[in-house]
Amino acid sequence: MGYAVRIPDLPGETRDEVAKGGISLSEELTLQDVVRVLRKRLIWIVFLMITGAIVAYIFSSYFMTPVYSASTQLIVNTKHNENSFLTYTDLQISLNLIEIYKEILKKP
Repeated sequence: MGYAVRIPDLPGETRDEVAKGGISLSEELTLQDVVRVLRKRLIWIVFLMITGAIVAYIFSSYFMTPVYSASTQLIVNTKHNENSFLTYTDLQISLNLIEIYKEILKKP
């Protein structure tokens, strides 16, 4: 119940010139043959994947500059009762908030 792939003849070349890996083109290539070749080369496949991941990490960490950045400011303000009087500290906090609002408006 294996799947088979028929490799067509290539114009201008003989079967012997094209045959590689011990499988001639006159034979059918089954799924079991493909699995056998992949298992045989599994160490190389894993090695190349890990090497590629390491190279990509090094390249992105050391040679690329970050494109996006984000920042935020959180302003917490207390609510005053209408019956209470403003103190000097309340005025200082309001003045500091004005400076913070000016900085926020200047930033893009």
